[in-house]
Amino acid sequence: IFKMKNNQIPRSIKLLNSLSKVSFWFTVGVSIIILFVIIYLLFGGNLEGDIKFGDNNYKNFNEVSFLSKLWLLIITALAITPIILITHFFSKFMNLVYNGKYFEIETIKFLKWISYLLLSIFLVGIFSEFLISIDSSFNDSLSPNLNFQADNISLSLPIFALILWVLSHIFSQGAKMKKLNDLTI
Repeated sequence: IFKMKNNQIPRSIKLLNSLSKVSFWFTVGVSIIILFVIIYLLFGGNLEGDIKFGDNNYKNFNEVSFLSKLWLLIITALAITPIILITHFFSKFMNLVYNGKYFEIETIKFLKWISYLLLSIFLVGIFSEFLISIDSSFNDSLSPNLNFQADNISLSLPIFALILWVLSHIFSQGAKMKKLNDLTI
């Protein structure tokens, strides 16, 4: 379908395949840097600026409690892992498309995994908002008052995940029908 005369691969597919590989390695590099910075801050590193955790404002990262720094590391690791996996699976997906394997179950599985991982990022966002609200309530007083607000949560990720999941099911049914059709000819 996407191939042109003389089995040439369209430039857009070549470009997306190359960009997916570059984005994967870029994501890995940036993620490693972010994790090292957070680990540095966790063990007493200094960073000045306006820092906000929940309802608390700090001028220096050293003022933030160790538990808050640990939560930050855990939440960051939980968020970075699916992002790296999404770029990895998208790179594999584009490589299969580049090789002409459009409607094969292996190709479609990557779309399904990407949809699951997008949903997991959404859930990590909700979890992190909850943890920040718990931590800030314990830091404010001796008797914590839990007030969970999900102000920063967008529904775009689960909607996009749902769209990819539905598309993967549609394409997998098409792949099964293609396989049956190939067997009957």
